[in-house]
Amino acid sequence: MHNKLTTALHILLDKEQSALLSADYETLPILQGDKERLIAMLSSIPQEHQTLLAIKSKIERNQALLRGAIDGIAAAQLRISELEKVQQNLSVYDPSGKIEIAQYRVGIIEKKA
Repeated sequence: MHNKLTTALHILLDKEQSALLSADYETLPILQGDKERLIAMLSSIPQEHQTLLAIKSKIERNQALLRGAIDGIAAAQLRISELEKVQQNLSVYDPSGKIEIAQYRVGIIEKKA
């Protein structure tokens, strides 16, 4: 049984990695419940050191991928926010070199060739 549990956990951690790499974030909560259950079952059974190291390595790998995904999403949100600000306000420098918000209305700005 112990070997089946470790194999199941390895497979699940590989599925988690695949979901993270393919940005399939909807799958992660589903896998989380199974992962917690398998880890709880394995924690009650003595494990070989190598087995634990392999599991730890995969968990750390997936944590790094998740951290990267979170950082990427935060960066995208920041960029979108900055783009929205640019659409709402136009920052210019006044004659003294200070930043000033130029007020304009949509349709007033005209492009010239």
